[in-house]
Amino acid sequence: FIAQIDADTIFHTWVDEELLFDDLGRPRVTGISHWSDFSPVLNVLGLQTDFDFMAAQPMVLRREHFAETRRFVTVAMKADNFDQAYALLTHAVMRNETPGAVAQTRHVPSQQSVMG
Repeated sequence: FIAQIDADTIFHTWVDEELLFDDLGRPRVTGISHWSDFSPVLNVLGLQTDFDFMAAQPMVLRREHFAETRRFVTVAMKADNFDQAYALLTHAVMRNETPGAVAQTRHVPSQQSVMG
C-alpha cells in the first residue's frame, strides 16, 4: 500500500493502522458525494462528477492501482502512452470550459479524484 497526502495537509491526530484500514485489512477511502472541485477533469474522463476524494488524508491505495489508473487515463484519452494522455487531458478540460475562461486549480487533473 501507498499512503499519500497533499503537501498542505495538517494532521491533527495520530495516523495509525486502525484509521487507515478496516477490520478486513482494506484501506479506508473517504469521499464526499455532493460536489467535486475537479469535476471538469472527471467529466472529460467519463467518471462520476459528484464525488470528491480529498475529504480525508492520507489516501491509502494499493501500489498496482497507480499503474491501472495510468492505463485507464491513457485508454480514455485514446493516447499511445500516459504522457500523451496527460497532455490531451489537460487540453480537453479547457476545451470544455467557456471560451476565455482562466485556468484554475479545478482544471488540473487530480490523481486522488481520478483514483477514488
